[in-house]
Amino acid sequence: MLAALALVPLAAGCSPLASTASGTDTPVHLDGTSWTLVRLLGKDLIPDTKATLAFEGDQIGGSASCNRYFGGVTIEDETLSFGMVGSTEMWCGEPEGLMDQEIDYLKALGSIARYSVENDELTLFDADGQALLTFTPGAD
Repeated sequence: MLAALALVPLAAGCSPLASTASGTDTPVHLDGTSWTLVRLLGKDLIPDTKATLAFEGDQIGGSASCNRYFGGVTIEDETLSFGMVGSTEMWCGEPEGLMDQEIDYLKALGSIARYSVENDELTLFDADGQALLTFTPGAD
């Protein structure tokens, strides 16, 4: 099962520029930023667990809850898509449900079509406009 996480195929993209925050004309640059996941598919994370997302140029990386992941990103205006994402292949049995949370997170990355930054939250949406992932700034 974890071998399937080694390379999660995700949609491709191009240019880590900026989106505009809703209601403003101020560009929101993602390059060089890091984020901590607070909601996954509309739910809070399992207590005492953490998933992160960092943007560096056309690359992303972070923790998916148990394993580290890495891959490419394309950002243009408010559209955002991730290229092929790879991850380490550790198994974490505690807390219960952690591996399911990680799998859900990595799958959600593959469905992202656009993003917005509003009220210091980064929200990633699918093509239907459903919020899949919500992050707060920083990844400490």
